[in-house]
Amino acid sequence: MSRVLVVEDDPDAREALDLFLSTSGYETATAGDGDAAVETAAIFRPDVLLCDWRLQGLRDGVSVARALQTSRDVPVIFFTAHSISELRSITKGLRVLAYLPKPIDINRLTAALTALDY
Repeated sequence: MSRVLVVEDDPDAREALDLFLSTSGYETATAGDGDAAVETAAIFRPDVLLCDWRLQGLRDGVSVARALQTSRDVPVIFFTAHSISELRSITKGLRVLAYLPKPIDINRLTAALTALDY
């Protein structure tokens, strides 16, 4: 079982992802912004970060991933309603498992998480 930190500023989307993952057997924690994500990660110690690229507040998803990967190797699955090609260009050097467009395809999310377990 993997520990997944879900970072999404939309509370309904965050709750839906958390519910899906927890009922699928993952241990989850959630955060609504980048600062809360970094704080939560320090306590929760996730195996994977599932993170919206564009977050409200000072930290976007890329800066959250960089902060987590500075202290330990936490792979990330990014999702976005914006340009995935733009996201790819600014995430060089990060360990990214997948880039998912919004709305998230649950099958693609499950495949990315399953690949991590091997």
